[in-house]
Formats: sequence, structure tokens, C-alpha cells
Amino acid sequence: MKSLRSAGPSFILRIGKSIRPRLRCTVRFGVGLTDIENAEDRQFTYAFHAGLNYDLTKEFYVGAKYARYMVSGPTDKLRLQYEDISVNYFGVQLGLRF
Repeated sequence: MKSLRSAGPSFILRIGKSIRPRLRCTVRFGVGLTDIENAEDRQFTYAFHAGLNYDLTKEFYVGAKYARYMVSGPTDKLRLQYEDISVNYFGVQLGLRF
């Protein structure tokens, strides 16, 4: 598999809520299609994101994020079926709002 890129529609539901005055929670869910090189068709894809941000000042924040991406297993042009593709991401960030 040489390349994997997003294609087609994607819908994101974003819920952001302030838990305490300086702490924010974000949850996002997305669905769409992914185009994989040499696959017969585009594959169903979903993504889930959850994160917490803590405001250091009005402009700066520090945060933590978890994301999971899942692509249903493609069938290539030789009719070989592959397993589902999944990726988990954990990260910390320092951000600036402007």
C-alpha cells in the first residue's frame, strides 16, 4: 500500500464543554470514506477524538488528546481482502488562541 488519503464526505460532531473555569473537554466523532491506492473501492472510515485543555492564560493552553481512526479492510484489484486498519494516537500540546 503506497498511499492512503481521505476522500468523500466527512461529518464531525463536536461537543465542547467547560468543566471548570479553566478546563475544557472536547469530544468529536467523524465518519467518511477513505481512498486507498490499488483498492477496488473507497472504504468506510470513522474517527473518534477526545481531549482536555487547561487554560494557562486567555491566549495559551496546555492539553492532552486521544484519537482513534478505523478504516474497514480494503479489497485490492487482485481481489485480496485485507484486515481493518486502525490507528490510536495520544498527544500533548501547547496551544495559542488568537
